[in-house]
Amino acid sequence: MKNVTFLLYLFLAVAISSCGEDGEPGPRGPEGPAGADGQDGINGQDGAQGPQGDPGPGSLFLFADFEDEFPSWLQQSVDENGVADDDSDWFRAGGFEISDLDYNRNVALVAAGLLDDQFTEVNFTIESETPMLVSFDAWISSEPGFDYLVWGYGEDIINGISGEGGPFRITMEVPAGNNLVGIVYFKDESDFGGDDLGVIDNLSIETITSARVRTGISDLPESVVTYAEGGIRQK
Repeated sequence: MKNVTFLLYLFLAVAISSCGEDGEPGPRGPEGPAGADGQDGINGQDGAQGPQGDPGPGSLFLFADFEDEFPSWLQQSVDENGVADDDSDWFRAGGFEISDLDYNRNVALVAAGLLDDQFTEVNFTIESETPMLVSFDAWISSEPGFDYLVWGYGEDIINGISGEGGPFRITMEVPAGNNLVGIVYFKDESDFGGDDLGVIDNLSIETITSARVRTGISDLPESVVTYAEGGIRQK
């Protein structure tokens, strides 16, 4: 019995002494192959097309240098019988001098030959959804402060010039809508000065596409009086 007990203790001692510490983990094995790609999602449907916008305002451009003809869209004033007076109305002319003015002798539109207390006018009608810019070159040789070349639209005179000078570039803004635009040379009831005429050339009408547009008259010499400044003086 004692021998059995002794052998049992001996077996346990050997077993305990033979158990070492835990070993370190071994290296990680290689990664396995990637899984298959997932399926694409379902595409969304296209949205409905919006309504088409309203068309923008059309552009307009007219130009006349009067070299070849009197443009059909420009009308002249007429007498009580509906006839233009060739002696006292606007006419195309070139190759002449206007006092000592810097006139380039090209064909232009001239108002001359008027008697006292008479006027002559050229006008045109424009209709536009946007404002328009009317521009032209002007010369004047008249009695200062009394005989004027003026311009405007509707029943309004925007401005004018009298005296001696030119060429001046005139620019006038005309509002949207249907407008009658006129250029008038008129004489007062007596006397004359200079060559007693007004001249216009290079008349253009165009749609304003920029808000930065300069209107008015180019720089004027002291020999020229504007209608806005003086109007008709008393003699």
